[in-house]
Amino acid sequence: MDAQVAYADPNGPRGNADTDLTTDNIGHFSAALDTLGIPTIQLYFDKENEGPEKANGGFYKLQPQTNNPSHILIPKDKSSGFEGTCTLHAQLQSLQKENIILDGFNLTGCLYLTAIGALDRDYNLWIPADCTTNDNRSDLAGTTDWRNLLHRLKNRDAIITSAADIAHGMAALRRANLG
Repeated sequence: MDAQVAYADPNGPRGNADTDLTTDNIGHFSAALDTLGIPTIQLYFDKENEGPEKANGGFYKLQPQTNNPSHILIPKDKSSGFEGTCTLHAQLQSLQKENIILDGFNLTGCLYLTAIGALDRDYNLWIPADCTTNDNRSDLAGTTDWRNLLHRLKNRDAIITSAADIAHGMAALRRANLG
């Protein structure tokens, strides 16, 4: 979610060293999901309808794989991926998905609000903590400790773990279903 220059590039307006490391983690995790055949939906913030190459400076390191049918690119004009013009909910329904693995930027804004939207719609939510972070700014009024938001989501039944644990679990499920 929102792996754009404005949020992820350490030299961008909101990036820092943590966002750069998190972007690398997301890239490795996405590759692991690809090998398991798990579809990837890449949301990007595009309030001005500029398109993926221009919105918020374009993508940082995680270029959309538009030639891969299991990679879906969806613009959003609100912080939550479940509000405004974003078609995330409709896309998940068409894919008949009940589980969401959510990673990206920023936990005190888009990521948290999308997570709440997923939980409110009864999706099973998994968050790889090593694939999410925040810059030095909070987008939610009264919230400065972004790590505390992970605890709030966990209290709402989101599974907070590592990308490796999720990938290993998904691989085990795939082997069990094939055997």
